[in-house]
Amino acid sequence: MTHVVRTALANSVSRLKFSGPARALQRSVAAFNKWRRHERIPDPRRRLYIEPAGRCNLRCRFCAYPKKVRGKTVMADENFRQVVEEAMKMGYATLALTPSTGDVFADRDFMAKLDHLEAVAALESYSFFTNFILPSEADVERLLALPKLRPLSISIYGHDEQSFIAMTRGSAPAYRKLLANLRAVLRHGKKGPVGPHLYVRSARSFEGVDSAGGELCDLLTEIRDTLGSPIYVNRWFDNWGGVVSQSDVDGLEISIAGEQLVDKTGACALIFAQNSVLADGRVNACACRDVEGTLELGNVNEQPLAEILSLSNQRYMDLIERQQRGDFDTVCRSCTAYQSIYALQNPFAPHRDRVTLAEFMRRIAH
Repeated sequence: MTHVVRTALANSVSRLKFSGPARALQRSVAAFNKWRRHERIPDPRRRLYIEPAGRCNLRCRFCAYPKKVRGKTVMADENFRQVVEEAMKMGYATLALTPSTGDVFADRDFMAKLDHLEAVAALESYSFFTNFILPSEADVERLLALPKLRPLSISIYGHDEQSFIAMTRGSAPAYRKLLANLRAVLRHGKKGPVGPHLYVRSARSFEGVDSAGGELCDLLTEIRDTLGSPIYVNRWFDNWGGVVSQSDVDGLEISIAGEQLVDKTGACALIFAQNSVLADGRVNACACRDVEGTLELGNVNEQPLAEILSLSNQRYMDLIERQQRGDFDTVCRSCTAYQSIYALQNPFAPHRDRVTLAEFMRRIAH
């Protein structure tokens, strides 16, 4: 099964998870698996999240970034290299560079960081999302030639200039720069198994790039048809751990999911395998929705990463134990991205290798 087909199927399965029958099934499975102590925890040493920049060039109305207070900084190159070196010693195979909120190209030295990753022999691959407005055409050409970048994921907000500006609080020049960079993809891209992936988020009434027409959608379909790039349309918007509400998106024809949609049984899988080193050096248990880093486990500027993500870190062990007994921090109680370690797993999602809680503890023993 190709990566594109698998990803499309994974996205389809994910869209069903909040339906009534799916929630009922997950509740039953999670309760049964917890009773028999059967956990499904992602491999904790498969992927580490590193945030090059905690800044963004947009202020999207559906995102928590406009309300973010801490961590609006850029990681220095020497700090980035040190974290990568430690991660390789710990056995990580891949890196994810997408900030929790922000854009990687808010770091003016980001391309230099990628050049460094390409030279790290132990690293298999890395990936990131970008709104694709800040890079130059020279950057775009280089990105498309990086062998370890798998894939380049481009986030498109809105399906035309009007919806882009309404959703992102961006400008007409920013929209034109996005179009220019997409044209650069056509000029410099080559059809292959790991080309750019295109992610479009727009209003409920948006029926897809083939139906909408217009300059942006025409460009996206041309990239798809010329380079084989998949296009994923997402109309799902969550509450960012309770930070974003429906009032933040009034008039946009989108709905913010409420916390009542997520049943929580046992610890969340994300605190085991989506640990993140933030741009300011803090290590956060979850790279997904904890915008302010309230699940902080330590700081790489003060102690080695291997000590922070280990059994010797009582703060980490306490977090796991609290979630296991149903005691969730404020951001986790409201989070709709929660994934129970006892629930059914998406069979089409990548990196489906799972371990028990006992095996997890063995792998992070320091």
